[in-house]
Amino acid sequence: MKEFGSLRQVFIPYLEKKIRQIYAFGEEITVRYLTFSENFTYVLYRGQKPIGIISLHKPGYHTPGELYDELVWMHEVRQETAVHVPQIFNGRNGGFLYAVTLPDDGGRYYFPVTEYLPGKTLESAEDGCAEAWAERVGEITAMLHVQSCRRATARPQLNCFQWDLPRTLGAQARWGNFNLYPVKQDEQDMLNKAARKIIEQLQIYGKSDANYFLIHADLHTGNLMTEGSEVSLIDFDDCGYSWFLYDLGAFMSRQSVHLQAVIDSWCSGYERIRPLSAADIQMIPAFVLMWRLVRLGWLATRKDNDVVSQDERRYLEKTLELAGIFV
Repeated sequence: MKEFGSLRQVFIPYLEKKIRQIYAFGEEITVRYLTFSENFTYVLYRGQKPIGIISLHKPGYHTPGELYDELVWMHEVRQETAVHVPQIFNGRNGGFLYAVTLPDDGGRYYFPVTEYLPGKTLESAEDGCAEAWAERVGEITAMLHVQSCRRATARPQLNCFQWDLPRTLGAQARWGNFNLYPVKQDEQDMLNKAARKIIEQLQIYGKSDANYFLIHADLHTGNLMTEGSEVSLIDFDDCGYSWFLYDLGAFMSRQSVHLQAVIDSWCSGYERIRPLSAADIQMIPAFVLMWRLVRLGWLATRKDNDVVSQDERRYLEKTLELAGIFV
């Protein structure tokens, strides 16, 4: 099997052929490459109009069952909540997850096609945009968690990732352990001291029906779209089981200024929908730092994609600053 990162343009004619076969979009569709993060993202055009997003998944990161259940939950959220998520397009046979193959490769590369949403991500919008939208994002996150709690007692558990301690800060870290990120020895000592304290606090905090179940798990500003007066939530690729406040950590992961003001606004919006306990509030600094450490592991192991950037040093410096305050 060829190196996935080298295939971003290679897939285009095979995707176009496959999509014409299985979807009713018409013969005039074309596919254009957009970006590479964990997977390849393409835009589907009908003529000059963008109509869909294709997420082509790297083999080995998900099982087909995990991909299917991710889409099941995304559909449920769209149908059962006021959270705006993209529509998942069905093929002619009613399915919504398909695979494309390359000649002489042997791999099966799975993809869904979802609705194209106009607008900008909070990450790409003007400075201060995340702070302005924090309250609404808190509301949206709480709606997601309410649906999660309801499905916990009403439906079979979905086959999704676990974002527990071993798979975030431990040896089995799904995105790579934060210690893989190259830093000076004193910086590594500081990060490890902070990680140990996070682990101690989470072991006391524990897991319960009130604080732990199915979450988005990657709810950073790059996965929140704004158009007019609404925020849309995209990219459920990493949804899984974790603490609900892990989603707040994700939202805060790319904030470098006014952190407390953003947190306060987020909590204000969240509590309009779902209460936060005193224990929850007390754990917020741990989750904010925890997610930043998890992302350091991701940055260390994803050097071939389009997202890792020159902002890394600034990100590390802020993480070290927060770790120093935390310990």
